[in-house]
Parts: sequence; structure tokens; C-alpha cells
Amino acid sequence: MSQLDEIAKAVVDEIVEAFKPTYLVKRAYVPIYDLKEIGALRVTVIGRGDASEAISRATTDDQYAIDVGIQKKLDPEQSIESQVDACLEVVQGYKDFFRLRRLTKADAVWIGQENDPVYFPDHLLHDGVFTSVLTLYYRVLR
Repeated sequence: MSQLDEIAKAVVDEIVEAFKPTYLVKRAYVPIYDLKEIGALRVTVIGRGDASEAISRATTDDQYAIDVGIQKKLDPEQSIESQVDACLEVVQGYKDFFRLRRLTKADAVWIGQENDPVYFPDHLLHDGVFTSVLTLYYRVLR
């Protein structure tokens, strides 16, 4: 298993262990879903990319980007605002949880994160689906 996959798997394991979710949390290589068929909350973790640079003759600074996609089909019979607020609370919970957290199963150190855009308005407008992607950045010195 590559280091990128190992880190993505560790992120899934951390979510499952800490949040004990009643919704689907999985690692994927191809996170393509028919938005109209998404139902309950779903979290998909994808290893997005990596970069390395030498910091000495024997050590590299390897950095990894992991995307955590949070999606939920909204109920048209309920207030869109309250449902989006609830989804944003889930995103914020992940942001707070992973901030400054070392992944012990992958020996990776958190170095940053971003959530831009916070959600995709087109998914809400056209498909009634809340979609947010939190990108976590990790460092491994080798």
C-alpha cells in the first residue's frame, strides 16, 4: 500500500473510531456518484496528491493531500437552511478533530487543512445535495 493510501486509510479509521458514525465512511479511488441517488450522509476519503523535497542528503519531506468529501441528499420537505447548517456542523466537527492531530497509524503529522469552497452551491441548486470537501495536509519525514 502506498504512503498516500496508508494515510487515507488512517483518516477513515480515525473517523470511524472517534465519531462512531451511523453513516457510510469509506476510502475510494473514484469518488463519482450519481448525485440524485445519494441518500443519507456519506463521507468519502480520497488520497489526492503528494509532493516530496530533499531536506538533507538522507531525508525527504513528503507531503500528502487527503480529501474528505461530505455529502447528503437534502429533504425538500424540510428547511434547506437547517439541513445545510447541520451538514456544516459535521464538517466543522471534522475540521476541529483533525486540526493538529497526528495520525499514529500512518505516522503522519498534520500540517494544515482547507475547506474551499465550504460547500458546492450548484449541487444544492441542481441536485438538492450538500457537498463539502475538506482537504487535510500531512507530512512524513523519511
